[in-house]
This record gives sequence, structure tokens and C-alpha cells, in this order.
Amino acid sequence: MIKTIPIFNRDSVAQEKPMMLENFKDELDYELLQANIFREKILSCILILFVSIILLLNIITRGHEQLDYYISVRSFHIHIVLIFIPIVFLLLTRKHRRITNENFKLLTVLHVLMNTSVLILCAFIAINNEIINQRPFAYVTAMFSIASLILLSKSYRLFAFCSSYAIYITGILFIFKNPSVVFQHVLFSLPLFILALIVSEINYSAYIRNYMNSKIIESKNQELDKIYKLTEQMLAERTKELNETIEMENIRTAFFANISHELRTPLNVIYAAQQMLDLVLKDTTHENQKEVIQYTRITKQNCYRLIRLIANLIDITKIDAGYLQVNLQNIDIVSVAEDITLSAAKYIEDRNIHLVFDTNVEEKIIACDADKIERIILNLLSNAVKFTPEYGSIHVSIEEKEGCIALSVKDTGIGIPPEMKDSIFDRFVQVDKTISRNREGSGIGLSIVKSLVEMHNGKITVISEANKGSEFIIEIPDVYQQDVEEVKAYNLAAEHQYIEKIHIEFSDIYD
Repeated sequence: MIKTIPIFNRDSVAQEKPMMLENFKDELDYELLQANIFREKILSCILILFVSIILLLNIITRGHEQLDYYISVRSFHIHIVLIFIPIVFLLLTRKHRRITNENFKLLTVLHVLMNTSVLILCAFIAINNEIINQRPFAYVTAMFSIASLILLSKSYRLFAFCSSYAIYITGILFIFKNPSVVFQHVLFSLPLFILALIVSEINYSAYIRNYMNSKIIESKNQELDKIYKLTEQMLAERTKELNETIEMENIRTAFFANISHELRTPLNVIYAAQQMLDLVLKDTTHENQKEVIQYTRITKQNCYRLIRLIANLIDITKIDAGYLQVNLQNIDIVSVAEDITLSAAKYIEDRNIHLVFDTNVEEKIIACDADKIERIILNLLSNAVKFTPEYGSIHVSIEEKEGCIALSVKDTGIGIPPEMKDSIFDRFVQVDKTISRNREGSGIGLSIVKSLVEMHNGKITVISEANKGSEFIIEIPDVYQQDVEEVKAYNLAAEHQYIEKIHIEFSDIYD
């Protein structure tokens, strides 16, 4: 997970703009910078405290009979307090790992106060040492330069040296009125002062910083190794799970293919026997012939229903395996749609539902699979009949659009609830989930329709409102294949074969 951490740019600390960590490298940079800030600040405080202790020992050992002229013991105590406050602050900050914009600004102010306090103290102690020992005390300034200039910019560093030296010279001028004596003291102290300035320019903290950074980088490398090993382990586990899932899916697909075949074989035998029974009943007379015919009709309808279900299961298996292909022919799609719609007209109108077929183009030859188009239309008509009440209407239309042919099946049925629109093309999803004899089905018809449309590089959309009907719109690309023979007249089968397909497709609609 990406963390958001405010980090500080050393070259523009005053801006104090937090940045967003976007990867592991940014987090490592932040930790290195945070560690460097803390390390250099605390080192500076420790060195300044060390200088202060040396100054205190100098006062104790050299005497302080003239010390009050420039500095008092009370002011020295205040100086010690100023030294310890930032150290305590730094330790608390490090303990809670909270170096933020606010406390970083406070830390900078405290650090400047420490440097200023030591600068003034060193200058005053040096002046008092001139009074007591009559010789330059420039080594105090040199020690101050090492202690107080960590993390200071070059401009501030030069200002600090010049200020401390100016205070020192001013004190000498007040003490010694003789110009030659003043010149002698300045001459003795200036080389030491310049040497201290040169020493302060040495980037001695870089060596410590590089060593500490190498430790942090080494620690991060170990973390990366652990993450890499954990990722490899998780990848291996996910790969194993994926392979197991694929294997189970293949087993499931093979099972559906096998069970469909096993169901289809005895069903065909039952269906053939049913047809033979119909022929026998037509040629014979029986006192209960009407009831027997009714029972055989029910048996036949359920055979049709099982045939349809098995065919759908086989098609789903073929679609998943990529075996179901379209047989494209240059054919008149208007004729295909009109023939199959009119073939179902009698069945639909017998249920007191008004059927209308309309087209704005009399002939349109495109590359399509007539069997698949026929099945798409029959499935949509079956759904329309299933969910349209008595005295409703179904409107089938074909319209030529730019680059495609749009086929619409619109009904005045119960419609589709808004929450179901995005899922009706999913498998095993049914709008009406109640067990009602006139609205039964497996919930895989529209899923197959969508797949068949997409095999033609087309798309299917639905416009519906609850209790106001639905409209399914299919758009098939207007493409003509030059290398395919054109089918001038479409007569897929005899009329009884149309009726047979309609019976199969409408088999889950009961009277």
C-alpha cells in the first residue's frame, strides 16, 4: 500500500512542502533524509554541549575574577539550558518517529538559537581570556566552528564566523586602547580563525552519513529480499490455484459435454417413440383417444424442452471451449428475419398476442450465419411471448443504419427492473425468479444470444422499464464477403422444420 509521508527537501527546507511517496525508492529516500536530519542535529547538539563544558572548565580553572565584565555565571546557566532543550526535543521526536513540518520548523529555530548562544559565549569567553591570560583565545572560536556549523548553509556559516570574529575584535578594542597591542592580538588570532574556517568547510559529516546510509540501505535490501521471496511464494500459490481452477473448469466442461450427450441419446429415442405413437393414434380409434393425445402432447412438449436445454448446454460448452463457429454466407438478412417471424405468427397469435413485422429496407445482403440469426430471433420472440400478457403486442423491425443492420424485438410485457439490466445477459440469471409454469426457463438463453451476436462482431442492447415492456436491439455489421458465394434465395428448410424449431424454442411456455 502506498504511504503518504511529508518529506523535506534539504535545499529548500523553508518551503516545507510535503511530497507523495509513490514507490519504495521514495520511502527509502525519506527514511535516509529523516535519519540524516536527526543524526546531524543531535551530533551538532552533542558537540556544542562538549564545547560548553570545555568553556565551563576554562572558567573554573583560569579564574573568573574579571568574568562578570562580559558574562555572568547566570547567563552561562541560561546557555546550558538552551543547549539541553533541543537535545531533549530531538530524543522525544526520534522516540515517536514524528519529524513533521511543524516540529521540523521548531527544531530549526532551536538549532539556530543554540548556535547563536554558543557564538556569543565563545566570543565573550575569548575576550575574558585575553584579560586573564594576556594571549589570544582563538582556539575557542575554532572549537565553536566545528561544533556549531553542522547543517548550516554556506552564507550562514560565513556570517557566523564574521560575527563571532567581529565580537571578539570589538571586545579587544574596548579592553586595549593601544593600537599596537590590538594589532598584535588580531595578528595572532587571525591565522587561527582562518584555519578554523577552513576546517569547518571539510564535509566531515559526509563520512558518518555515508556509513549510516549504507546500513539503512542494507536493511532495506534485506526487506526487499523478504518481500521478493514472499511475492514468489504468493505467485507460486496463486499459479497453483489458477492451474487447479483451469483443471476443474476443463473437467466441468467435459462433464457438461458428456452429460449432454448422455441425456440427448435416450431423449432422441423417447422422441422417436412419441412420433410413432402419434402416427398410431391417428390411424386408430379409442374411447380415451382425446386424453391420450393430450398426454402425448404434454410428453412431446417436455421432450422439446429437454432438447432445447441440452442444446443450450452443448452450445455453452462449445462457446467456452472456443469450438462454436459461425458459418458466414452472403444472405438476405431481411428475408431470414421475416420468414422466421411469420413462421411463429400463428403460435403467438393463438395466445392472443398481436405480432407485427416491419422493415424500412426490402432486401439487405450481408455476411451472416442464417442458422444463428434464426436462433437469436426465436429466442427473443420466446422471451417476448413468455413475459407479454394476453392481448399484448410484439413488434419486430429491421432498420438499416450507418455501417450496420439493426434488428429490434419490442414487447409490451412486464419489463425488466433497473437493477437487473446489467445482469440479464449473464448465465443462469432470470428476471422472474418465481416458480411459475408460464415463465420457466434455465436463464441461459440470453447469454447464448449475446455470444452469437458477438460472434458476428455485433452488439446487443436492451431498453426496458418495469411494467412497460422491453426492447432488445441487435446490431450486425453491414459487411459483404467477396470470397463467399451469395445465397440468392433463403429456404433453410421445409415449413414443418420451421415449426419444429419453434416448438423447441417455445417449449418452456405452458398454456
